[in-house]
Amino acid sequence: MKLLLTLTIATLLTGCASTPQYKNYQGADAACIEGDVANFIKFFSSGEAHVGIAEIDGVVADSMGKNCVSPGKHTFGLTANNNQKAVDGYVDLELESGKHYQLQANLVGISFAFKLVDISSKPEQIAHEFKLTANANMPVNYVPVIIQ
Repeated sequence: MKLLLTLTIATLLTGCASTPQYKNYQGADAACIEGDVANFIKFFSSGEAHVGIAEIDGVVADSMGKNCVSPGKHTFGLTANNNQKAVDGYVDLELESGKHYQLQANLVGISFAFKLVDISSKPEQIAHEFKLTANANMPVNYVPVIIQ
């Protein structure tokens, strides 16, 4: 009976295991990358988007935080959304040693135009540009207004 109870509890606990989280690379040559929170005015006026890094090399990452990786090519799972559309997709990016990057995006037509910006250099420089086609319409939120 004790063995059956122990096995049942062990089975339940293993079912509650969390998804592995990406662990930041700690080397002195680390390249760091982060998403972007859109400017409130530009979000509505010029299509600026919130950008998150959901995965790095297939492992769940800190979507809005700074993620550090070893220099070289990595596969990033990205999300971006604007008040009208959203996108999620994968892109391979080559990151250089010791640099700090920010991913920025704007909604342009039916695509999000991404810029990988090297924010560690002054002035900031665009390291890479690419587009991902929007794959979801954001729901329209209606706010009732009562006029008396």
